[in-house]
Amino acid sequence: MKNVFTVFLFSTLCFSLVAFGQTLNVTPGTSVLDGVVSPGEWTSAPLVTNVGVTLNAMADGQYLYVSASWVDGTENIQKNEWSFDGSAWSKSGNEDRVAFIWDMGLNGSDGASCATMCHGDGFMSTNNGTVDVWHWKAARGNALGFTDDKYFNNVLGGDGGRHGDPGTSAYSDNADDGSGFPSFMASGDPGANTSFLAKDAATLAAFDPFDIISPHKYAEAVAFDNGAAFSSGDVIPGYVLRNPAGDRASVQSAGKYENGVWTVEFRRPYTGSDYDFEVVPGSSVEFTHEIFDNTGSGHPNDGMDATLYTLDFSVITDVDDQLFTDIPNSFELNQNYPNPFNPSTIISFSLPMEGITTLKIYDVLGREIITLVDEFKNAGVYTYEFNAGNLSSGIYIYSLQSSDIRMTKKNVTN
Repeated sequence: MKNVFTVFLFSTLCFSLVAFGQTLNVTPGTSVLDGVVSPGEWTSAPLVTNVGVTLNAMADGQYLYVSASWVDGTENIQKNEWSFDGSAWSKSGNEDRVAFIWDMGLNGSDGASCATMCHGDGFMSTNNGTVDVWHWKAARGNALGFTDDKYFNNVLGGDGGRHGDPGTSAYSDNADDGSGFPSFMASGDPGANTSFLAKDAATLAAFDPFDIISPHKYAEAVAFDNGAAFSSGDVIPGYVLRNPAGDRASVQSAGKYENGVWTVEFRRPYTGSDYDFEVVPGSSVEFTHEIFDNTGSGHPNDGMDATLYTLDFSVITDVDDQLFTDIPNSFELNQNYPNPFNPSTIISFSLPMEGITTLKIYDVLGREIITLVDEFKNAGVYTYEFNAGNLSSGIYIYSLQSSDIRMTKKNVTN
């Protein structure tokens, strides 16, 4: 079930999130993925769901954007964390999460909720079919800017199970090998009590792409040394994070905990795979969502919302070019997608005014590698492909210059 369109003209865009007659119009616009719903950033009127989650939604002709904000008394990023009591190691800890469960185009519902789909007796999807799942995890994906893209399946393969989309997830378990202590610890200072471990140098370089993790510490993982100088109260993360890849990494996100509130902003390209819901003009997609302050086996009941909402694409129009009738409000240089990548990636940017525009790629020493754009551009949203097939693996910098504004971001090819 592949997405059937790639680019759209948004003249009177108004696809909607609906909850029993409550409608959130998804308006034209581009969100900055920073885990903050800034004043004036989201042009849609917010919808507050039955479990107190505030939703916004926008689209810019290339990406669908969704934000979710909810009150949470504590920030939990300690799922399966290892702790040392002075003589032995043990695992415990919770993790904040939010999930969106999207119908794959089937009509009707069996009651779309995590309790019935994720933890039922094999009837894990709408009408016993297949659903697309965005599963954002504060400990296991947020530091790398991704939401775990998964699906529940009673159609594709017919096993009724929960699966990750094809590709690689952003984490692996920092499990013990039967020795009673973790397999990995932080490099440099083993007692530094880091919040996140990176699998290797390339993963560490890709950490915190949306600048949301501060003030939490992160470090590259090394093999655990049982002879290292640990003190009572030292902790080691329960997961080793790695660069995700493939369709499982198609949903980028930035989640920030601030003043007792979690805010997560999502971005997903319109184009999808067999495991993603379709964005089809004139159609709609049913969905539900859950929030978790994870408490182990009881977590399906934390923030469960059995309400079935609707994402309505009824007035989207196909066009043959990338024009976007609503002028962007600000200069934006988006994080490339995918990142890391091999061999190519997409870079997009928004211009609120016309002018001479350049988009260039540099290596980490500041040497220019390639010029993707060097010409006069009208105000609008633009997308370009960067192919690094002839370049060495590593970190590269891409820089946008237009008028007096310059913006830079980094990407990683592997």
